[in-house]
Amino acid sequence: MIDVTEVITLRYVVEGNTVKCYTEGLIRFDHREIQVWYLDAVSAGKLLNFICNKIINGRMNLRVDQTIADFALVPFRIVDAISPRGKPAFQLTYERKHPAVRRSSLPTLKGIQSHVEGRIICDRIDYTDLTELG
Repeated sequence: MIDVTEVITLRYVVEGNTVKCYTEGLIRFDHREIQVWYLDAVSAGKLLNFICNKIINGRMNLRVDQTIADFALVPFRIVDAISPRGKPAFQLTYERKHPAVRRSSLPTLKGIQSHVEGRIICDRIDYTDLTELG
């Protein structure tokens, strides 16, 4: 079994008020890279590591319009995208008004993104505590 955290790198990019996270390394396994926007670092990292593990160790193939519903209560739909390196990629989209999506924020780094006023609003996925949903 391959430890995906050792073979796949997660990159985080802040652009304006948007947080993006994408994989680097899936191409070595003949798969498109994957990206997700708006999620905080913890939620994005857990989601992408979960999916990379299914791709590499579970031999799952992703396809456009497929829905991933076994990570959290929030279903993620796969759409076509372009990676930051200009190659075809998959992007995970989700309903931002879903009850399991919580608003969160990240502090901005000094000197970087100075046009953003102090914090970046992003989403957090509740995937373990079902009682929070009521």
